[in-house]
Amino acid sequence: MENLDNVFDEELNLTDVELEQPIIDEETAEQIDIFSNPQEPKIEEPSILDDLLKLRGINDRKITILDENEEEKIINFSDLSKEDQLEILSQNDNSIENFLDDTEIEVINHLRQNNLSMADFLEQYRASILNEIGYTGQESYDIDNYDDKELFLLDLKNKFDLTEDELALELEKELKNPDLFTKKTSKLREEYKKLEDEIKIQRQNEYESTQQKQYNEFATTMNNISQNIEDFHGIYLEEPEKIETLKYLLELDDSGMSKFSIDLNTPEKLYEAAWYLRYGKEAFKAIEDAYEEEIKKLKQDKQKVTRKPNEVKNINDL
Repeated sequence: MENLDNVFDEELNLTDVELEQPIIDEETAEQIDIFSNPQEPKIEEPSILDDLLKLRGINDRKITILDENEEEKIINFSDLSKEDQLEILSQNDNSIENFLDDTEIEVINHLRQNNLSMADFLEQYRASILNEIGYTGQESYDIDNYDDKELFLLDLKNKFDLTEDELALELEKELKNPDLFTKKTSKLREEYKKLEDEIKIQRQNEYESTQQKQYNEFATTMNNISQNIEDFHGIYLEEPEKIETLKYLLELDDSGMSKFSIDLNTPEKLYEAAWYLRYGKEAFKAIEDAYEEEIKKLKQDKQKVTRKPNEVKNINDL
């Protein structure tokens, strides 16, 4: 009987302990949110994980990977292994994305989301520009602005000294045979287009000749300057340096641009060049003065000789 009482007491004590614990802990209660209206679903705010992924260029937890066949594949971030997830999340904040502005990040995300290469993107951009200006891919001719009747009258004016009445009479006669008239004007249109092509080629040749002449004059001037300048602010210019500088300035790529011109189209390089032109001489002068001052100090220190006092051995040494 005593044993049964002990068992009962133990069961009673256990029950008391269990009842002291809350049926639902606070965290679970917050998740259930008993005060929320079931008819008005809560709008989920982006989590910290979403913010971290966005900083690394990953939106909507979608990430592009290369599969076994080296082909790009879009998967969910949660589908990656824990090791891969940690590697992405622990990337150094000094990664390249942190050096990109918002526009550059948008371009990169656009490429990823649309599975585009940079070449594809540039081709689409080029096509959009051509579409905006109405380019159809065909050569345009001024003569196409004239209809057949205007073309026929234009040709008569160029070839013959006719009055307006005479021109109208000639046109009236030609229109009596529409098929023959169309055949004649088609031939005329081809001749005028050919003439326009010849004029375009001539103008292009003249332009290229002028450009080549200007380039040759510029190259000659730069070569003469290179030969006449021996140093910059005390820094002697060796021959290999002069040659490399001229190559940097004068050698042109397939688009007709030198490396110097390309660099000047880069804002950072343009600012660097502007700073050098404004302050370069002063900076070199300061360096030269500091260098000469150090040389002067070294010479002065070398002239100083420490002498020990003569030891007096006897009266004859005095």
